Amino acid sequence: MKKLLCVILIFLTTGCTIDYSNFTPRSNIIKNKDGTYTKYLSKDTCSTLEVYYLDLKDNNNETKIGDSTYIKCNDIDIIIDAGVKNVGSSTVVPFLKEKVTDKKIELVIATHTDNDHIGGFVGLSKKEGVLSITDFTYDYILESGYVSDSNVYSDFMELTTKASKVCNAYDSLLGNNECIKIFKIGNITLEILDTSFYNSQNASPNNRSIVTLLTYNNITYLFPGDLEDDEYLANNISHVDIFKASHHGASSANSTSLLQALTPEVIILSTDGTNNYDIPQQESLDRMYAITNQIYATFTTGTIKISTDGNTYNITSDNLILFQNSEWFLQNRTLN
Repeated sequence: MKKLLCVILIFLTTGCTIDYSNFTPRSNIIKNKDGTYTKYLSKDTCSTLEVYYLDLKDNNNETKIGDSTYIKCNDIDIIIDAGVKNVGSSTVVPFLKEKVTDKKIELVIATHTDNDHIGGFVGLSKKEGVLSITDFTYDYILESGYVSDSNVYSDFMELTTKASKVCNAYDSLLGNNECIKIFKIGNITLEILDTSFYNSQNASPNNRSIVTLLTYNNITYLFPGDLEDDEYLANNISHVDIFKASHHGASSANSTSLLQALTPEVIILSTDGTNNYDIPQQESLDRMYAITNQIYATFTTGTIKISTDGNTYNITSDNLILFQNSEWFLQNRTLN
């Protein structure tokens, strides 16, 4: 203590100052006051944040139901889900090879264990999947924590060993094992939201979906996986600008209470028009159109890009058309 007081007195009497210009943080991971962790993927914010909702085509060029969303900010790359095996190899892998110029994916999120979300991480036999792209590296993988007895799940979990760190959603919410709850790129935030199901042994795989909220200043995106029982989320969230419809637009998800809490300006349907579940169903579409007319579907527009500078956003695709104006909708659904 005496030595410390002497040092302080010397600084006060001599007028010396400390030069912090060369000081660097010991880690890009910060422990928050609530015991959770924040990780800075980069200290720099990009001028334009890009979010792509992929039109998932197989090797016959046919769109298949499933999810895959890609987020890019400068050289930071994030992928949420990867569709089924076929579209992973046929669509997602070529897309990532084009976009990920440094061959490093900073964050991989597998929202839950359904084949149409994690199959593409594995890919087709003797072909590359998202987690086996030649010369690519993977920094951090976030998975739901739900254990499935499917072969694709086993193959997926084996591939996760390629990442520098793997965590599940529940540990991330609590800060266990220094698992990350909030990822930051400068002042852009991607946060894992609580759904009350991450540690529920009785919850379905869909309800164990990881839900994340992406925020860049005034613009927000919500990615809910296939969450169906959304009452807890609805009671703990407010307006978002862009909402990827849960469970591809199924009527078992996207409740009126959630949609009214979100009041989204734009809704994206990541699906096809020929699945066995008749998704997106009329009932869920009615609920969505009661909130907004700006609804787009990947199978009618192709891959959708929504970019933002943090204040406004811009929607583009090769064939941008409102879902209610598409030929598929006019033949199969009604606007009530």
